[in-house]
Amino acid sequence: AYKDVYGGISAVIAFMAWVYVSSIIMLVGAMFTARYAAFLSAYDQRRKLRELHGSLGRIRSQPVVLAPLSVGD
Repeated sequence: AYKDVYGGISAVIAFMAWVYVSSIIMLVGAMFTARYAAFLSAYDQRRKLRELHGSLGRIRSQPVVLAPLSVGD
């Protein structure tokens, strides 16, 4: 009788420990995924900003040639 009662209780305790550890693993995984997604988003924004800055630099480096104006023709 002693082993039957405490054996069942130990199975419940083992199950609760398994649920606790599994939930911690899930939460850590979700936190890692969220941080990684934020990192990729910030990296993508920095890459787009560098591309835009490079494009503006190329536009500014090209000389502007104006056609001569003829007055009174």
